[in-house]
Amino acid sequence: MKNSNFFLLAVTAATVVSCGTHPSSYTINGTVSDTSLNGNKVYLTDMASRNVLDSALIADGKFTFTGKADTALICRIQSRPYRMELVLENGDIAVEMGETTKCSGTPLNESFALFVSDMDSLRNVMIAKQQEMMQKGLSEEELREAWQDFQTNTVMPEFNRVMSENFDRNKDNAVGAWVIADWGLEPVQFDSVLNLAGETLKSNPLIKKMIQQQEMLKKTAEGAMFTGRQQGFAFRLCGKR
Repeated sequence: MKNSNFFLLAVTAATVVSCGTHPSSYTINGTVSDTSLNGNKVYLTDMASRNVLDSALIADGKFTFTGKADTALICRIQSRPYRMELVLENGDIAVEMGETTKCSGTPLNESFALFVSDMDSLRNVMIAKQQEMMQKGLSEEELREAWQDFQTNTVMPEFNRVMSENFDRNKDNAVGAWVIADWGLEPVQFDSVLNLAGETLKSNPLIKKMIQQQEMLKKTAEGAMFTGRQQGFAFRLCGKR
Protein backbone atom coordinates (compact mmCIF):
# COMPACT_ATOMS: atom_id res chain seq x y z
CA MET A 1 0.00 0.00 0.00
CA LYS A 2 2.82 2.35 0.88
CA ASN A 3 4.58 1.59 -2.40
CA SER A 4 1.35 2.27 -4.30
CA ASN A 5 0.90 5.65 -2.61
CA PHE A 6 4.51 6.54 -3.30
CA PHE A 7 4.04 5.66 -6.98
CA LEU A 8 0.92 7.86 -7.23
CA LEU A 9 2.70 10.77 -5.58
CA ALA A 10 5.67 10.42 -7.92
CA VAL A 11 3.42 10.37 -11.00
CA THR A 12 1.48 13.41 -9.74
CA ALA A 13 4.68 15.36 -9.06
CA ALA A 14 6.07 14.51 -12.49
CA THR A 15 2.83 15.63 -14.14
CA VAL A 16 2.86 18.96 -12.28
CA VAL A 17 6.48 19.61 -13.23
CA SER A 18 5.79 18.66 -16.85
CA CYS A 19 2.73 20.96 -17.10
CA GLY A 20 4.60 23.82 -15.49
CA THR A 21 7.62 23.59 -17.77
CA HIS A 22 7.95 26.21 -20.51
CA PRO A 23 10.44 26.03 -23.39
CA SER A 24 13.50 28.16 -22.74
CA SER A 25 14.51 28.53 -26.40
CA TYR A 26 13.09 28.39 -29.89
CA THR A 27 13.83 26.31 -32.96
CA ILE A 28 12.35 27.33 -36.30
CA ASN A 29 12.37 24.53 -38.85
CA GLY A 30 11.53 25.92 -42.25
CA THR A 31 10.86 24.44 -45.67
CA VAL A 32 10.95 26.27 -48.99
CA SER A 33 9.00 24.94 -51.97
CA ASP A 34 11.05 26.86 -54.55
CA THR A 35 14.22 24.84 -55.19
CA SER A 36 15.88 27.80 -56.92
CA LEU A 37 16.43 29.30 -53.46
CA ASN A 38 18.85 26.57 -52.42
CA GLY A 39 22.13 28.24 -51.48
CA ASN A 40 20.42 31.55 -50.72
CA LYS A 41 20.16 33.16 -47.31
CA VAL A 42 16.92 33.59 -45.42
CA TYR A 43 16.60 36.41 -42.88
CA LEU A 44 14.71 36.69 -39.59
CA THR A 45 13.67 40.31 -38.93
CA ASP A 46 11.93 41.93 -35.95
CA MET A 47 8.94 43.85 -37.33
CA ALA A 48 9.04 46.48 -34.56
CA SER A 49 12.69 47.54 -34.80
CA ARG A 50 13.25 46.28 -38.38
CA ASN A 51 16.50 44.77 -37.12
CA VAL A 52 17.73 41.53 -38.67
CA LEU A 53 17.95 39.08 -35.78
CA ASP A 54 19.50 36.16 -37.61
CA SER A 55 20.17 34.61 -41.00
CA ALA A 56 20.41 31.03 -42.23
CA LEU A 57 21.37 29.20 -45.40
CA ILE A 58 18.74 27.35 -47.40
CA ALA A 59 19.93 23.84 -48.24
CA ASP A 60 17.85 21.06 -49.79
CA GLY A 61 14.79 23.27 -49.40
CA LYS A 62 15.26 23.61 -45.64
CA PHE A 63 16.57 26.12 -43.11
CA THR A 64 16.78 26.40 -39.32
CA PHE A 65 16.90 29.23 -36.78
CA THR A 66 17.64 28.68 -33.09
CA GLY A 67 17.80 31.10 -30.19
CA LYS A 68 16.04 32.41 -27.10
CA ALA A 69 13.10 34.82 -27.06
CA ASP A 70 12.83 36.87 -23.87
CA THR A 71 9.45 38.12 -25.09
CA ALA A 72 7.20 37.12 -27.97
CA LEU A 73 7.86 39.19 -31.08
CA ILE A 74 6.20 39.51 -34.46
CA CYS A 75 8.92 38.74 -36.98
CA ARG A 76 9.33 38.34 -40.72
CA ILE A 77 11.16 35.55 -42.48
CA GLN A 78 12.30 36.58 -45.94
CA SER A 79 14.27 35.24 -48.85
CA ARG A 80 13.37 37.11 -52.00
CA PRO A 81 10.90 36.93 -53.57
CA TYR A 82 9.13 35.27 -50.63
CA ARG A 83 8.34 36.51 -47.16
CA MET A 84 6.04 35.64 -44.29
CA GLU A 85 5.27 36.74 -40.74
CA LEU A 86 5.28 34.60 -37.61
CA VAL A 87 5.42 34.92 -33.84
CA LEU A 88 8.91 34.40 -32.46
CA GLU A 89 8.39 32.64 -29.14
CA ASN A 90 10.18 29.84 -27.36
CA GLY A 91 9.21 26.39 -28.59
CA ASP A 92 9.37 24.37 -31.79
CA ILE A 93 8.03 26.38 -34.73
CA ALA A 94 7.40 24.94 -38.20
CA VAL A 95 7.14 27.24 -41.21
CA GLU A 96 6.47 26.68 -44.89
CA MET A 97 7.50 29.46 -47.26
CA GLY A 98 6.71 29.84 -50.95
CA GLU A 99 3.67 30.82 -53.04
CA THR A 100 1.67 29.81 -49.97
CA THR A 101 2.89 30.16 -46.38
CA LYS A 102 2.14 28.45 -43.10
CA CYS A 103 3.39 28.67 -39.52
CA SER A 104 2.52 26.30 -36.70
CA GLY A 105 3.84 24.47 -33.66
CA THR A 106 3.47 26.94 -30.79
CA PRO A 107 0.28 28.37 -29.22
CA LEU A 108 0.73 31.90 -30.55
CA ASN A 109 1.65 30.72 -34.03
CA GLU A 110 -1.44 28.53 -34.14
CA SER A 111 -3.50 31.59 -33.20
CA PHE A 112 -1.62 33.72 -35.72
CA ALA A 113 -2.37 31.13 -38.43
CA LEU A 114 -6.10 31.52 -37.70
CA PHE A 115 -5.80 35.28 -38.20
CA VAL A 116 -3.91 34.81 -41.47
CA SER A 117 -6.54 32.33 -42.65
CA ASP A 118 -9.34 34.81 -41.90
CA MET A 119 -7.53 37.55 -43.84
CA ASP A 120 -6.86 35.20 -46.76
CA SER A 121 -10.56 34.31 -46.91
CA LEU A 122 -11.49 37.99 -47.10
CA ARG A 123 -8.85 38.57 -49.75
CA ASN A 124 -10.26 35.71 -51.82
CA VAL A 125 -13.76 37.21 -51.62
CA MET A 126 -12.37 40.51 -52.94
CA ILE A 127 -10.53 38.80 -55.80
CA ALA A 128 -13.64 36.84 -56.79
CA LYS A 129 -15.79 39.99 -56.74
CA GLN A 130 -13.24 41.89 -58.80
CA GLN A 131 -13.23 39.15 -61.44
CA GLU A 132 -17.02 39.11 -61.44
CA MET A 133 -17.18 42.85 -62.02
CA MET A 134 -14.61 42.71 -64.82
CA GLN A 135 -16.70 40.13 -66.66
CA LYS A 136 -19.79 42.36 -66.64
CA GLY A 137 -18.30 44.73 -69.21
CA LEU A 138 -18.86 47.82 -67.07
CA SER A 139 -17.47 51.17 -68.04
CA GLU A 140 -14.52 52.52 -66.07
CA GLU A 141 -16.80 54.87 -64.14
CA GLU A 142 -19.37 52.14 -63.43
CA LEU A 143 -16.61 49.79 -62.32
CA ARG A 144 -15.19 52.41 -59.96
CA GLU A 145 -18.61 53.09 -58.42
CA ALA A 146 -19.45 49.39 -58.07
CA TRP A 147 -16.11 48.65 -56.41
CA GLN A 148 -16.47 51.60 -54.03
CA ASP A 149 -19.94 50.38 -53.06
CA PHE A 150 -18.61 46.84 -52.51
CA GLN A 151 -15.76 48.12 -50.35
CA THR A 152 -18.03 50.34 -48.25
CA ASN A 153 -20.91 47.93 -47.70
CA THR A 154 -19.16 44.54 -47.75
CA VAL A 155 -15.39 44.67 -47.40
CA MET A 156 -14.99 47.18 -44.57
CA PRO A 157 -17.69 45.70 -42.29
CA GLU A 158 -16.22 42.22 -42.83
CA PHE A 159 -12.67 43.50 -42.34
CA ASN A 160 -13.60 45.16 -39.05
CA ARG A 161 -15.41 41.99 -37.93
CA VAL A 162 -12.34 39.85 -38.65
CA MET A 163 -10.02 42.26 -36.87
CA SER A 164 -12.33 42.63 -33.88
CA GLU A 165 -12.81 38.87 -33.43
CA ASN A 166 -9.10 38.15 -33.70
CA PHE A 167 -8.28 40.94 -31.27
CA ASP A 168 -10.84 39.58 -28.80
CA ARG A 169 -9.08 36.20 -28.96
CA ASN A 170 -5.65 37.77 -28.47
CA LYS A 171 -6.12 40.76 -26.16
CA ASP A 172 -2.96 40.13 -24.22
CA ASN A 173 -0.38 38.64 -26.58
CA ALA A 174 1.79 39.34 -29.63
CA VAL A 175 -0.90 38.22 -32.09
CA GLY A 176 -3.20 40.92 -30.74
CA ALA A 177 -0.38 43.42 -31.23
CA TRP A 178 -0.10 42.43 -34.90
CA VAL A 179 -3.88 42.66 -35.33
CA ILE A 180 -3.84 46.24 -34.04
CA ALA A 181 -0.86 47.09 -36.26
CA ASP A 182 -2.69 45.70 -39.28
CA TRP A 183 -6.00 47.35 -38.45
CA GLY A 184 -5.10 50.89 -39.55
CA LEU A 185 -6.95 52.61 -36.71
CA GLU A 186 -7.30 56.35 -36.28
CA PRO A 187 -5.86 57.75 -33.00
CA VAL A 188 -9.21 57.78 -31.17
CA GLN A 189 -10.02 54.22 -32.31
CA PHE A 190 -6.51 53.09 -31.43
CA ASP A 191 -6.88 54.42 -27.88
CA SER A 192 -10.27 52.71 -27.45
CA VAL A 193 -8.95 49.34 -28.59
CA LEU A 194 -5.77 49.66 -26.55
CA ASN A 195 -7.83 50.31 -23.40
CA LEU A 196 -9.26 46.80 -23.81
CA ALA A 197 -5.81 45.20 -24.09
CA GLY A 198 -3.79 43.50 -21.37
CA GLU A 199 -0.43 44.64 -20.07
CA THR A 200 1.53 42.04 -22.04
CA LEU A 201 0.12 43.37 -25.31
CA LYS A 202 0.69 46.99 -24.29
CA SER A 203 4.33 46.24 -23.51
CA ASN A 204 4.93 44.54 -26.88
CA PRO A 205 7.65 46.44 -28.83
CA LEU A 206 5.37 46.76 -31.85
CA ILE A 207 2.65 48.42 -29.77
CA LYS A 208 5.15 50.69 -28.00
CA LYS A 209 6.30 51.91 -31.39
CA MET A 210 2.70 52.45 -32.50
CA ILE A 211 1.91 54.43 -29.35
CA GLN A 212 4.76 56.80 -30.20
CA GLN A 213 3.48 57.13 -33.77
CA GLN A 214 -0.07 57.78 -32.58
CA GLU A 215 1.15 60.50 -30.21
CA MET A 216 2.94 62.16 -33.11
CA LEU A 217 -0.26 62.01 -35.20
CA LYS A 218 -2.21 63.62 -32.37
CA LYS A 219 0.32 66.44 -32.07
CA THR A 220 0.30 66.94 -35.83
CA ALA A 221 -3.50 67.12 -35.82
CA GLU A 222 -3.50 69.55 -32.89
CA GLY A 223 -0.90 71.66 -34.67
CA ALA A 224 -2.99 71.72 -37.82
CA MET A 225 -6.05 72.84 -35.84
CA PHE A 226 -4.05 75.59 -34.11
CA THR A 227 -2.64 76.74 -37.46
CA GLY A 228 -6.15 76.72 -38.89
CA ARG A 229 -7.42 78.94 -36.05
CA GLN A 230 -4.52 81.33 -36.57
CA GLN A 231 -5.20 81.53 -40.29
CA GLY A 232 -8.91 82.04 -39.69
CA PHE A 233 -8.23 84.82 -37.18
CA ALA A 234 -5.78 86.49 -39.55
CA PHE A 235 -8.35 86.29 -42.34
CA ARG A 236 -10.97 88.00 -40.19
CA LEU A 237 -8.53 90.77 -39.31
CA CYS A 238 -7.75 91.26 -42.95
CA GLY A 239 -11.45 91.28 -43.71
CA LYS A 240 -12.05 94.07 -41.19
CA ARG A 241 -9.48 96.16 -42.87
